[in-house]
Amino acid sequence: MFKRFKKVLVCALALSMALTVTACGSDDRGGSGRKTTINFYTWGNTNDQVLMGQVEEAFEKAYPQYDINYEFAAGGVYSDNVIQKIGGGNAPDIFHVEPSNFALFAKSGLLADMSPYIGQELEDDLFPLNDGYRYDASTGTIGEGGLHALIKDWCCSFPLVFNKGLVEQYNTRTGKYAGVAGNDQIVIPEVTLNADGTANIPDPLKWSEFVEIAKKLTVNKGGQGAVYGTTMDYVPYMHLQEFIEQTGYSWFTEDESEMEINAGVREAFEYYTDLTKGESAPSPSGSALSVGGEMFANEQVATVFYGSWAVPSYNWVGKGIDIGIAPAPMPDSAWDGDQAPRPILTSGAVAMSIYAGTTEKKKEGAYKFLEFYMTEGAKIMASSGFNIPATQSAAEKYYLSEEYVTDPNILKYNKIFMALGRDYTTLQYYNPRISGATIDTIFGTYLGNWVEGKIATMDELLNTIKEEIDKAITED
Repeated sequence: MFKRFKKVLVCALALSMALTVTACGSDDRGGSGRKTTINFYTWGNTNDQVLMGQVEEAFEKAYPQYDINYEFAAGGVYSDNVIQKIGGGNAPDIFHVEPSNFALFAKSGLLADMSPYIGQELEDDLFPLNDGYRYDASTGTIGEGGLHALIKDWCCSFPLVFNKGLVEQYNTRTGKYAGVAGNDQIVIPEVTLNADGTANIPDPLKWSEFVEIAKKLTVNKGGQGAVYGTTMDYVPYMHLQEFIEQTGYSWFTEDESEMEINAGVREAFEYYTDLTKGESAPSPSGSALSVGGEMFANEQVATVFYGSWAVPSYNWVGKGIDIGIAPAPMPDSAWDGDQAPRPILTSGAVAMSIYAGTTEKKKEGAYKFLEFYMTEGAKIMASSGFNIPATQSAAEKYYLSEEYVTDPNILKYNKIFMALGRDYTTLQYYNPRISGATIDTIFGTYLGNWVEGKIATMDELLNTIKEEIDKAITED
């Protein structure tokens, strides 16, 4: 049912290499005054594109010999689109990779080793999450060897962001919650800042506590003026994988050849079910297709799981949303009596890679752009509260500085996201023997059937997903 991602990738690479030897790079023709065009296949909504355009303009002013050509993904699965472009002889010079597909891309020879270009000073300045994008081709080891991608920016992907105004309306039974019965109060533990800018990280909510809060914040479900307690947004299965990691269990065997069904996996799937399935669920129907950031901006959903990039992307500050940020809720099983667990957050930190098959001249220009994006470009992106820059010095200089971040609210959120990212966040785990896109397809199919009542029991759901994932790992 599910195509082996790796087989498609290998076929694309073979076709690409054949096309490479029969075609010349256009940037290597002509006189010395000819500009070199660097094609960057990326993504972003309208607000993102404005910021990225400013980075492009600044780079081309600093390096007039280069012309950056953005192509923004218009739909479909991004990693599949990259493979199709490579296989069709239209490979971009720069494209994104994620933890979910890095191993397959690297081991298939699609990613250039940046060791010949990156200086020691910059390498030492990178945040440790970048080490997840190292690859040693001689041993096939991920996490060692040269950098084959550089994180463009990053954040803890899924802290709990909540609308403080809606919570206050619930507690006072006013506004959207006028007429709601009872006088109980909702308290969400909020990260706060000290006078010196350091953050106070409170104990997280239990999963069961958050489910009940989200249900209370849900009114008029399916009707006019509906407000939902939360939503899994358009990456629900990345959320589910983080839930599994929060339990402390692995969901694959030690050799990564099979999925495991254990207490942690079961607890994570039950939590996802509580949030999404049934009439009492606090998420909108079909929430996998909803855009939670826009719903949050329009006060149609009270809580979302988002990193700092969402603040400017959805213009929450401009729309007057009073944002609270809390550590992600943790599994009930993680508590030791009354002792709360340390919050666990993961990052799907997206990186930028250079295509291994592009010309040397383009590789050199592409790397210059990546380095610029991570340093000078960070001034533009971070000042709007986008994400944490990839280098520690840029984060301190731009992301956390009132000189560049002039909006006090955005500066406050930046400091909170930095504290959660620096102290509690790791790169999200993915099994290198199966692509994230394949997992998303399997999860999407069977979780959709589960939510719609087409699968009868949790055991049937878990066993069916395990069967499909195991088959995808082993099939030729």
